[in-house]
Amino acid sequence: MLKTLIKQTLRLFGVRLIRFREEPEVGDVLTIGAFKLVTDNEELIRSYRDYPLTNSVIARIVSMLARENEAFSMIDVGANCGDSASIAKTAHDLPILCIEPDEHIFGILERNAVQFTKVDILRQYLGESAGSSGFAVTKTGWNNTLVTAADETAAILENLISFDSSNVIPKALTCACCTERGRSCQSYGRLCCWNTIVRGWPRAGRMAFAYSTSWGLSAIDQYFSMTPSGVSLLLRI
Repeated sequence: MLKTLIKQTLRLFGVRLIRFREEPEVGDVLTIGAFKLVTDNEELIRSYRDYPLTNSVIARIVSMLARENEAFSMIDVGANCGDSASIAKTAHDLPILCIEPDEHIFGILERNAVQFTKVDILRQYLGESAGSSGFAVTKTGWNNTLVTAADETAAILENLISFDSSNVIPKALTCACCTERGRSCQSYGRLCCWNTIVRGWPRAGRMAFAYSTSWGLSAIDQYFSMTPSGVSLLLRI
C-alpha cells in the first residue's frame, strides 16, 4: 500500500520508479517451458527474463496442430541453444530436427538436447543447393555474419530437401501430387516442399512444421501459406 502511494506521488512530479535488473551472467540457466537450458547469450537471457512470453506463439501453434492431428514434426533452422525446441516440446512431444551451424552454439545445443526425446541435432550450413562455398565468418558465436571469399576455407552447404529425415518426419507424411496457388509440388522422400517456401530459409532461418492435414487452417492463416486439404506440407514461420 505504501509502495503504491509513493509511486502515485512521484508520478505527480513526472517521476517513475523502475526496478534495476542485474545483467545476466555468462553461463546462466534459463527455464523455458519444462526444460532448463544453459546459454551464454546475454540478449537471449534478457529476453526470456524480462519478457516471459517470448516466442510463446510457437506453443500456441504447436498446441493447435496437436489437437487436430498428433502426427507432425518440426524442423528448427538456426536452433540456437534449443529454446524454440523447448517451447515446442513443452506444448507437445513432437519429433524435432534442430539445425545449427555455429561450432560454439552447437556445443551448447548439444548439452541442452540431452534433456529431449525424439530430437535430432545437426551442425550444418544450409544453402539453396548442395555443394561447397568459400566464405569468411566475420562474427562468430551468435548471429554469424558470412562474407563470400573465394580464398577462405570452403564450407559445405546442404539443401534442406536433400536431408534424409526418415527418423524425424513420420512415415504417414507422404505426398503424391498437389498444387499450391497454381504451382506444382515436388516430393522428396517423406518431405513435401515448395521451393518458394524453402528458398527463404537460409536467409530467414526460422522454423518449419511438416504436417499432414485434412482440415482448414484459417485460424493460423496469418502465419502460413495455405495449401489444399489432404496433403502433406512443410511450412515455415
